[in-house]
Amino acid sequence: MCGIAGYFGNKNLDSNTIQKTLSTLLRRGPDDQNYKKYEINDSKNLYFFHTRLSIIDLDSRSNQPLEDSLFSIIFNGELYNYLEIKKDLESKGIKFSTLSDTEVILKGYQIYGKDLFNIMEGMWALAIYDKKKKEIVISRDRFSEKPLYYYITKEGLYFSSDVKAIKTLSKDSFAFNNRRLLSGLICGYKSYYKKPEETFFEKIKNLPGGHFTVIDSLFNFSVKKYYSVNTKANLDLKEDEIIFNTKKLFFNAIRIRLRSDVPSAFCLSGGLDSSSLVSIAAKKFNFKINSFSLIDNNDERYNEKKNIDLVVNDVDANHHEIILENKSNNLDYLTNLIEYKNAPLSTITSYLHSFLQKEISSKGFKVSFSGTAADEIFTGYYDHHLQYLHDVNNTKYFDSSLKNFNKYIKPIIRNKFFQNENLYIHNSNFRKHIFDNFYEFSELINQNLKDEFEFDFQEEKFCENLSLNRRLNELFHENTPIILNEEDSNSMYYSIENRSPFLDSKLIDFMNSVETRHLIKDGYSKNILREVSKDYLIDTVRLDREKKGFNSSVQSIFNFEDKDFYETILNKNNKVYDFIDNSKLRKILQKDISKNHYSKFLFSLINLNIFFEKSQM
Repeated sequence: MCGIAGYFGNKNLDSNTIQKTLSTLLRRGPDDQNYKKYEINDSKNLYFFHTRLSIIDLDSRSNQPLEDSLFSIIFNGELYNYLEIKKDLESKGIKFSTLSDTEVILKGYQIYGKDLFNIMEGMWALAIYDKKKKEIVISRDRFSEKPLYYYITKEGLYFSSDVKAIKTLSKDSFAFNNRRLLSGLICGYKSYYKKPEETFFEKIKNLPGGHFTVIDSLFNFSVKKYYSVNTKANLDLKEDEIIFNTKKLFFNAIRIRLRSDVPSAFCLSGGLDSSSLVSIAAKKFNFKINSFSLIDNNDERYNEKKNIDLVVNDVDANHHEIILENKSNNLDYLTNLIEYKNAPLSTITSYLHSFLQKEISSKGFKVSFSGTAADEIFTGYYDHHLQYLHDVNNTKYFDSSLKNFNKYIKPIIRNKFFQNENLYIHNSNFRKHIFDNFYEFSELINQNLKDEFEFDFQEEKFCENLSLNRRLNELFHENTPIILNEEDSNSMYYSIENRSPFLDSKLIDFMNSVETRHLIKDGYSKNILREVSKDYLIDTVRLDREKKGFNSSVQSIFNFEDKDFYETILNKNNKVYDFIDNSKLRKILQKDISKNHYSKFLFSLINLNIFFEKSQM
């Protein structure tokens, strides 16, 4: 895990700009900072910047930019299957001078070129300079685990892991992307990546996951897609085959992600996903578990201490528990996070995750594991039950499935929409729940701006199957991208590498081939994951149907009884009130703000206020 930046154009960068750029990326790479300049032709220069967080091969021989006579590379991320690719390359006569995964990419590109990206299993944002072709290739991993931003002007191309580095390199100012910011406030975090190329600043673009760019010496620029997710169902698969193959793929995904030359830790929420990771790592791979959990004793809706304790005792983990408190300091802490990432935090979950990373760092760990994306892959949300009922309607599975839903799931659902078992059967296009209480919050927009900000719901059509299509939209456009972006910035703030073992391309492509009817069984979502973790995860946790989620109420974080804090939110000089009506907001604050949708909205509002104040570019 590292920080990268680059510039390709007709400027010569001065030493002050070079040092400031490296300094901007320091938290991403505290172990080494370096750069390299290449003269492409008489008029154009290429600069590669790299700051290193040493995880694999800690020796300085693996510092970057790393180059040979043919190529130069800067790489942020982790190539999990580097040993397998290295063995293949050695069989072709390739020699290595380091033990790093970075050199495997460098040498692999020599053999496979851009086809290497489809062979790689990992997370990355990287740039490769082909010295012979005088061509720069910039690539991002399939699922957007690592950030990669770019900005094009007449002077050239700027790119980086961090928008602040682009500002430092270009010395330009950037206007806020008000449409995206207001969309997040009114529609919620799931709206942020509906247009995946957008960022919070105009003109700065986000390279979508699964894509690479090619820039030649004449500055011809093109973006190409190298990864398309599988959506073809295999109707011949039986459940025992599915469990066998999933177990094989998931265990391999964990095995290769446990590779590290530094100490590792697990975020343990008490839910099925993180508990499965911890239990399989401990019992299948004999991995000594160091686990970290955050407990909110103020809100029982999200308190999973009982399950956490069961898993910790079962695997004999070296466990660390953080209690959410100190409301008076939380606003300052949030401000520091926003200033660092140059973006508002999208969710309370992201805020809580930062506390885990802080504690993990303080105990000397440099790699952190999370259970991100298991919900999207295996069916983890309550609305997945309703999409399942739609998909098995008019089949022999429907009656028993409906009975199980009404018996086990309906009594524990709080969302009013999901109380209706016929929700998708009667209307397969129902999406009203995705932008939480959009209609209520959209009334806050100042009347003169309502025509300017349109928030039409958009959904990519991956396939005909409702359940899979919804889960893929969650994976690529709604839930997972923003979670990954937040986890990356939180972990990098504390110079930690964050790993998400569920985000394995082979595992995901296989699970997408599984018919919906196998995904939920006897009222249990994530049926396949529960079966895969059998004999590893303690049954009390494995068979817990209730989904609490890693979350808290905004009241657990901030003191709304403090008049000063209250008025800070409502200060009419805040830029956010250029967009929303202050008097209407005051009415919302008189309601029960412990309710989930109000809590999320107010957290977003507080973030947006701080972002406008602290992130002028």
